Amino acid sequence: MAVGIATSRVKSILKQIETLPNDERRIFHGVTWQEYQELLDELGERRRVLVSFSEGVLEIMPLSHPHEHFKETVSRLIHVLMEELDANIEPAGSTTLQLEALQSGVEPDTSFFIKHAERMVGKQAHDLLEDPPPDLVVEIDISRPRYSKKEIYARMEVPEFWQYDGKTFRILERVGDDYVESESSLAFPFVRTSDLAAFLERSKTESNLAILKSFREWVRANKPTE
Repeated sequence: MAVGIATSRVKSILKQIETLPNDERRIFHGVTWQEYQELLDELGERRRVLVSFSEGVLEIMPLSHPHEHFKETVSRLIHVLMEELDANIEPAGSTTLQLEALQSGVEPDTSFFIKHAERMVGKQAHDLLEDPPPDLVVEIDISRPRYSKKEIYARMEVPEFWQYDGKTFRILERVGDDYVESESSLAFPFVRTSDLAAFLERSKTESNLAILKSFREWVRANKPTE
Protein backbone atom coordinates (compact mmCIF):
# COMPACT_ATOMS: atom_id res chain seq x y z
CA MET A 1 0.00 0.00 0.00
CA ALA A 2 1.39 3.37 -0.95
CA VAL A 3 1.56 5.90 1.87
CA GLY A 4 0.19 8.67 -0.37
CA ILE A 5 -3.00 6.72 -1.08
CA ALA A 6 -3.58 6.09 2.62
CA THR A 7 -2.97 9.73 3.51
CA SER A 8 -5.37 10.92 0.84
CA ARG A 9 -8.13 8.55 2.02
CA VAL A 10 -7.65 9.47 5.65
CA LYS A 11 -7.72 13.21 4.88
CA SER A 12 -11.02 12.69 3.07
CA ILE A 13 -12.50 10.87 6.08
CA LEU A 14 -11.26 13.59 8.44
CA LYS A 15 -12.96 16.28 6.35
CA GLN A 16 -16.25 14.39 6.52
CA ILE A 17 -15.93 14.02 10.29
CA GLU A 18 -15.60 17.81 10.63
CA THR A 19 -19.08 18.34 9.17
CA LEU A 20 -20.77 15.19 10.48
CA PRO A 21 -24.10 15.97 12.21
CA ASN A 22 -24.39 14.82 15.84
CA ASP A 23 -27.17 12.37 15.01
CA GLU A 24 -25.58 10.72 11.98
CA ARG A 25 -23.14 7.83 11.73
CA ARG A 26 -20.91 7.37 8.73
CA ILE A 27 -19.73 4.06 7.24
CA PHE A 28 -16.66 3.68 5.01
CA HIS A 29 -15.92 0.48 3.10
CA GLY A 30 -12.63 -0.85 1.76
CA VAL A 31 -10.55 0.79 4.51
CA THR A 32 -7.20 -0.87 5.21
CA TRP A 33 -5.75 -1.61 8.64
CA GLN A 34 -2.99 0.93 7.96
CA GLU A 35 -5.56 3.62 7.12
CA TYR A 36 -7.48 2.81 10.29
CA GLN A 37 -4.30 3.18 12.35
CA GLU A 38 -3.42 6.46 10.64
CA LEU A 39 -6.92 7.80 11.32
CA LEU A 40 -6.63 6.99 15.03
CA ASP A 41 -3.29 8.81 15.13
CA GLU A 42 -4.72 11.86 13.36
CA LEU A 43 -7.76 12.02 15.65
CA GLY A 44 -5.67 11.70 18.81
CA GLU A 45 -7.00 11.19 22.32
CA ARG A 46 -9.42 14.13 22.49
CA ARG A 47 -12.14 13.78 19.89
CA ARG A 48 -15.87 14.11 19.34
CA VAL A 49 -16.31 10.75 17.60
CA LEU A 50 -15.86 7.05 18.36
CA VAL A 51 -14.30 4.79 15.74
CA SER A 52 -14.83 1.09 15.09
CA PHE A 53 -13.26 -1.10 12.42
CA SER A 54 -13.96 -4.63 11.25
CA GLU A 55 -12.44 -6.28 8.20
CA GLY A 56 -12.37 -3.18 6.01
CA VAL A 57 -15.55 -1.54 7.34
CA LEU A 58 -14.99 1.68 9.30
CA GLU A 59 -17.76 3.31 11.33
CA ILE A 60 -17.61 6.84 12.72
CA MET A 61 -20.06 7.76 15.49
CA PRO A 62 -20.41 11.35 16.77
CA LEU A 63 -20.89 12.01 20.48
CA SER A 64 -24.24 13.74 20.99
CA HIS A 65 -25.60 15.18 24.23
CA PRO A 66 -28.13 12.32 24.79
CA HIS A 67 -25.37 9.80 24.09
CA GLU A 68 -23.04 11.36 26.65
CA HIS A 69 -25.84 11.75 29.21
CA PHE A 70 -26.69 8.04 29.21
CA LYS A 71 -23.03 6.99 29.05
CA GLU A 72 -22.20 9.05 32.12
CA THR A 73 -25.30 7.83 33.94
CA VAL A 74 -24.38 4.17 33.38
CA SER A 75 -20.77 4.83 34.39
CA ARG A 76 -21.88 6.46 37.64
CA LEU A 77 -24.27 3.61 38.42
CA ILE A 78 -21.35 1.21 38.07
CA HIS A 79 -19.25 3.36 40.39
CA VAL A 80 -22.04 3.19 42.95
CA LEU A 81 -21.93 -0.60 42.66
CA MET A 82 -18.17 -0.52 43.17
CA GLU A 83 -18.48 1.54 46.34
CA GLU A 84 -21.42 -0.30 47.86
CA LEU A 85 -20.03 -3.76 47.08
CA ASP A 86 -16.51 -2.70 48.08
CA ALA A 87 -15.39 -4.18 44.77
CA ASN A 88 -12.14 -3.43 42.99
CA ILE A 89 -13.22 -2.13 39.58
CA GLU A 90 -10.81 -0.47 37.16
CA PRO A 91 -12.48 1.87 34.64
CA ALA A 92 -11.03 1.78 31.13
CA GLY A 93 -13.36 4.29 29.46
CA SER A 94 -13.23 4.32 25.66
CA THR A 95 -9.82 2.66 25.46
CA THR A 96 -9.31 1.39 21.91
CA LEU A 97 -9.47 -2.40 21.72
CA GLN A 98 -7.77 -3.72 18.60
CA LEU A 99 -6.13 -6.79 17.14
CA GLU A 100 -4.51 -6.70 13.72
CA ALA A 101 -4.78 -10.50 13.47
CA LEU A 102 -8.57 -10.12 13.62
CA GLN A 103 -8.55 -6.97 11.47
CA SER A 104 -10.79 -5.45 14.12
CA GLY A 105 -10.76 -2.46 16.42
CA VAL A 106 -13.41 -0.79 18.52
CA GLU A 107 -13.85 1.97 21.09
CA PRO A 108 -16.58 1.17 23.63
CA ASP A 109 -18.51 4.06 25.08
CA THR A 110 -17.06 2.98 28.39
CA SER A 111 -15.57 -0.21 29.79
CA PHE A 112 -14.46 -1.79 33.05
CA PHE A 113 -12.09 -4.42 34.38
CA ILE A 114 -13.76 -6.30 37.22
CA LYS A 115 -12.48 -9.86 37.42
CA HIS A 116 -9.12 -8.62 36.09
CA ALA A 117 -9.12 -5.28 37.92
CA GLU A 118 -6.09 -5.98 40.11
CA ARG A 119 -4.03 -7.03 37.11
CA MET A 120 -4.82 -3.76 35.30
CA VAL A 121 -4.08 -1.35 38.17
CA GLY A 122 -1.47 1.18 37.06
CA LYS A 123 -1.46 0.08 33.42
CA GLN A 124 -0.66 2.98 31.10
CA ALA A 125 -1.65 1.13 27.93
CA HIS A 126 -3.79 -1.84 26.95
CA ASP A 127 -2.63 -4.56 24.56
CA LEU A 128 -4.99 -7.45 23.75
CA LEU A 129 -1.98 -9.59 22.85
CA GLU A 130 -0.86 -9.44 26.49
CA ASP A 131 -3.81 -8.16 28.53
CA PRO A 132 -7.31 -9.53 29.03
CA PRO A 133 -10.25 -7.72 27.42
CA PRO A 134 -12.47 -5.60 29.69
CA ASP A 135 -14.94 -7.67 31.70
CA LEU A 136 -17.75 -5.28 30.85
CA VAL A 137 -18.27 -2.85 27.99
CA VAL A 138 -21.12 -0.38 27.52
CA GLU A 139 -22.59 0.75 24.21
CA ILE A 140 -25.02 3.66 23.93
CA ASP A 141 -26.60 3.37 20.47
CA ILE A 142 -28.85 6.42 20.27
CA SER A 143 -28.20 7.07 16.58
CA ARG A 144 -28.95 3.50 15.50
CA PRO A 145 -25.76 1.72 14.34
CA ARG A 146 -25.73 0.37 10.82
CA TYR A 147 -23.95 -2.78 11.94
CA SER A 148 -23.63 -4.55 15.26
CA LYS A 149 -20.41 -4.53 17.29
CA LYS A 150 -21.37 -7.84 18.88
CA GLU A 151 -19.18 -9.76 16.46
CA ILE A 152 -16.15 -7.61 17.27
CA TYR A 153 -16.61 -7.97 21.02
CA ALA A 154 -17.19 -11.71 20.69
CA ARG A 155 -13.95 -12.08 18.73
CA MET A 156 -12.12 -10.21 21.47
CA GLU A 157 -13.74 -12.45 24.10
CA VAL A 158 -15.42 -9.66 26.07
CA PRO A 159 -17.66 -11.62 28.50
CA GLU A 160 -20.44 -9.03 28.94
CA PHE A 161 -21.72 -5.86 27.39
CA TRP A 162 -24.60 -3.55 28.13
CA GLN A 163 -26.48 -1.88 25.28
CA TYR A 164 -28.94 1.01 25.44
CA ASP A 165 -30.64 2.76 22.52
CA GLY A 166 -32.54 5.39 24.47
CA LYS A 167 -35.56 3.13 24.88
CA THR A 168 -34.45 -0.45 25.45
CA PHE A 169 -31.70 -1.62 27.79
CA ARG A 170 -30.13 -5.03 27.19
CA ILE A 171 -27.54 -7.12 29.00
CA LEU A 172 -25.70 -9.49 26.70
CA GLU A 173 -23.52 -12.37 27.87
CA ARG A 174 -20.96 -14.08 25.68
CA VAL A 175 -21.76 -17.71 25.00
CA GLY A 176 -19.36 -19.41 22.60
CA ASP A 177 -18.72 -17.10 19.66
CA ASP A 178 -21.87 -15.02 20.12
CA TYR A 179 -23.95 -13.19 22.72
CA VAL A 180 -27.29 -14.03 24.25
CA GLU A 181 -29.57 -11.70 26.16
CA SER A 182 -29.57 -12.18 29.91
CA GLU A 183 -32.04 -11.12 32.58
CA SER A 184 -29.22 -10.27 34.97
CA SER A 185 -25.62 -9.09 34.93
CA LEU A 186 -22.74 -11.55 34.80
CA ALA A 187 -20.53 -9.20 36.81
CA PHE A 188 -23.27 -8.19 39.27
CA PRO A 189 -25.69 -11.16 39.42
CA PHE A 190 -28.27 -9.44 41.67
CA VAL A 191 -28.66 -6.59 39.16
CA ARG A 192 -31.38 -7.33 36.62
CA THR A 193 -31.91 -5.84 33.17
CA SER A 194 -35.26 -4.43 34.30
CA ASP A 195 -33.66 -2.70 37.30
CA LEU A 196 -31.11 -0.79 35.23
CA ALA A 197 -33.69 -0.02 32.54
CA ALA A 198 -35.91 1.61 35.17
CA PHE A 199 -33.14 3.89 36.45
CA LEU A 200 -32.15 4.92 32.92
CA GLU A 201 -35.76 5.75 32.13
CA ARG A 202 -35.97 7.87 35.28
CA SER A 203 -32.80 9.71 34.28
CA LYS A 204 -34.74 11.31 31.42
CA THR A 205 -36.80 13.41 33.84
CA GLU A 206 -34.94 13.33 37.17
CA SER A 207 -31.64 14.89 38.21
CA ASN A 208 -28.47 12.83 38.19
CA LEU A 209 -28.10 13.39 41.91
CA ALA A 210 -31.58 12.01 42.59
CA ILE A 211 -30.93 8.96 40.41
CA LEU A 212 -27.63 8.14 42.10
CA LYS A 213 -29.06 8.53 45.61
CA SER A 214 -32.01 6.31 44.73
CA PHE A 215 -29.78 3.70 43.08
CA ARG A 216 -27.46 3.63 46.09
CA GLU A 217 -30.44 2.95 48.34
CA TRP A 218 -31.61 0.22 45.97
CA VAL A 219 -28.18 -1.44 45.96
CA ARG A 220 -28.00 -1.40 49.77
CA ALA A 221 -31.44 -3.02 49.97
CA ASN A 222 -30.78 -5.68 47.33
CA LYS A 223 -27.08 -6.58 47.42
CA PRO A 224 -26.12 -10.03 48.71
CA THR A 225 -25.48 -10.29 52.43
CA GLU A 226 -22.60 -12.28 53.82
